[in-house]
Amino acid sequence: MEHLIIHLLYEARLGGLVQYRWIYPFERFLRELKKKVKKKAYVKASIVEAYIVDEIDLFTPQYFEPDVQSKRSMLQRNDQCTSSDDGIQVSIFNDPGRASGATKKRWISGQKRHIIETYILTNYEVVTLYYESYLNELYQHHHPDDPIIDLLVSTKFKDWFNDITSIFHEVPSMKRDKADWMAVCKEKVQRVVGDSNWTETVAYPPEEVLPVPVVATDNQSYDLRDPNGL
Repeated sequence: MEHLIIHLLYEARLGGLVQYRWIYPFERFLRELKKKVKKKAYVKASIVEAYIVDEIDLFTPQYFEPDVQSKRSMLQRNDQCTSSDDGIQVSIFNDPGRASGATKKRWISGQKRHIIETYILTNYEVVTLYYESYLNELYQHHHPDDPIIDLLVSTKFKDWFNDITSIFHEVPSMKRDKADWMAVCKEKVQRVVGDSNWTETVAYPPEEVLPVPVVATDNQSYDLRDPNGL
């Protein structure tokens, strides 16, 4: 066995590349031809007839219109689509590729969804300014090499980002329709993420302080009768 390396190199030098000396491709091709045999009494005729049908199927679609889909013009299973007409402008959704197999619904837990959203936010270049701002706030209280930084990013950054980029409506008046109260329960995300002029950091709308009426509390009694008898 110690001479195997020498013998293999010598064989490759004399015979050339091994794929041109293998018999396996020809055996596989003969197997495909044998599968085309339908009439055992006329083996050669069956192979020739099936081979002609395959050639017709191969060359005929070349004369079809471009919009005609055939077996030869279909995309391969693992083909990566280089052009897309979806019109999606967000870079994170522009990776080439297509779905494979049938679609299936899959419900994920809240913890997994939190992990997915955090990963997208920390790797999306549009959110880089917010991510750096959050890290600077953490660096004011912790050392940059402290492991708690990664823990806080994975657990708190998503909620912090939602508070920063959310716009809350004013508290509705009691004189208007009570349906307006839903405006406080729902948040509205900014259309432009990364606006440098945005400085609002209040997560909830400020509560309006109502004036407290003054009530007299002295114990002096007053005569409430009308002196004119009215």
